[in-house]
Amino acid sequence: MNIKARNILVDLLRRPYAWPGGYERIMVLHDGACLCSTCYRKEARRIMGDVRDAYDTGWLPAGSMIEAVSPDCTPDDCRSSCGHCGRAIGECA
Repeated sequence: MNIKARNILVDLLRRPYAWPGGYERIMVLHDGACLCSTCYRKEARRIMGDVRDAYDTGWLPAGSMIEAVSPDCTPDDCRSSCGHCGRAIGECA
């Protein structure tokens, strides 16, 4: 089992938002794709399968990050999008 990947998944499932600020925490997969908190929570079983089997079928976590967006931003300012659902991460209102 990849202990680092397991710890990333467990930490993100426990704390999907960073404090202070309440910014969404994002999972970064080994292929460089980002997953929003909704998708990594929904696909946790697949992700844990890759972690448990130590085999990368596309769901193996490599790290996590925070996409902080200014309250004055426009939708064009959002830099990342979810590799699974396509939603802009750090979505502006």
